[in-house]
Amino acid sequence: MEYTQPMEVYAVVFGYLIRTFGKIQTSKVNKIVSELGYDTLTVPLLREYAETIEDDPELSEILNKAVNGDVTPDELKKYKTDTNPIKSEKDIHKVVTPYQVEHQKVLKNNREFNKIQREGAYVKILFEEMKEELKKEFRSIPFREKKPFEYKYDPTNNTVVVIVSDWHIGASVSDTTHHGGYNLAILEARIDYLVNEAQALAHEHQAEKIVCIFAGDLIEGADMRGGQKWGLELNLSQQIAVGVRKLYELLEDLSDIAPVEFLSIRGNHDRLTGQANKKDNIYNDSSMYIVLDMLKMKKEEGNLPGVHIIDNAHDMYDGELEIYGKVFHVSHGDALKGGTNPFTKFIEDRPINYLITGHIHTFSVKQYHRDYMHLVVGSPMGYNDYAKELKLTKTAPSQTLMVMREGKDPIIQPVFMEHINLRGAN
Repeated sequence: MEYTQPMEVYAVVFGYLIRTFGKIQTSKVNKIVSELGYDTLTVPLLREYAETIEDDPELSEILNKAVNGDVTPDELKKYKTDTNPIKSEKDIHKVVTPYQVEHQKVLKNNREFNKIQREGAYVKILFEEMKEELKKEFRSIPFREKKPFEYKYDPTNNTVVVIVSDWHIGASVSDTTHHGGYNLAILEARIDYLVNEAQALAHEHQAEKIVCIFAGDLIEGADMRGGQKWGLELNLSQQIAVGVRKLYELLEDLSDIAPVEFLSIRGNHDRLTGQANKKDNIYNDSSMYIVLDMLKMKKEEGNLPGVHIIDNAHDMYDGELEIYGKVFHVSHGDALKGGTNPFTKFIEDRPINYLITGHIHTFSVKQYHRDYMHLVVGSPMGYNDYAKELKLTKTAPSQTLMVMREGKDPIIQPVFMEHINLRGAN
């Protein structure tokens, strides 16, 4: 049956949005109906149309069919024409949102919520799009035949620790924050600078290895901050694929300096389910799980020969490693509460010497009992408009390096990157 009357079309669109996102949003309605050549709606007019549809038995039946998936907007004709401007549900998604994959919110009292969330059309689109993006990203990585590793110095019992966090790949910040703004190109320049600093430190201290710690928030996500999502530079599938490549390139560059041990955990922006509402989050459902799996796959294929990847895929909320008898515990920090001793949340069967967190985009070191230290790593993004709204510290972009020296005190070195931008200052 063809639906050509305006109110029939709106009933189909309303029902589709209820089925897919669990609610009717004016912006999404208007994007679809504009594509179909129908008038856009204001919020009061949308409410009026919704009441009309609900009160009319025939329109209500059309709405229910759309909610059940029996009819979708790609079956609708453009106003007063015989053409279908929307060819498929995948095209609907591209019309509704600028990034190509976004998780749907279904009615919470639907018994099939978890099944739909895992198996629904848009989750399927996410992984299909992500596979294509991963193929593109891996094709763009030039093949490097790795020669047997040789130190460029005589190694000693020193280890350089490269602590990175809060890359927020996909975010775009305008140059209003006095540090050059932020986007993927700026991130790449700042990470290159960090690698050069790590190399200089490794040579200075003749490090026997490098430990690389990623403390979460690799990607910006797709629906973390309501209206701010429209400023994204990359869609969700691109963010994940680019994140894999950027971490791969970092590990490859570091492994040219010394053997590398790599540990990663997830951040709040890395979650896939529950992006708009963290209460909907499914435990361990994170883009970092995918990224870790891709890195392990590349390792199994013979890439990254000088890198040992710590496999904590069973629980990516926390990670631990040990350097010269000192225990490092890594957690993103989004679950920490101010004014309390953070170590008590993580100590289980052995003491923790260094607690590493990110999340707040600000570098700090605080000493607790004896030599226990809480080290908070900054972000290459630095201060942004969102931080300004929350009245957070006006911090410069940074990441952190450490030198662990067996039997000696550590050296902790923040690497500030405010001068590394795309305006020619570097």
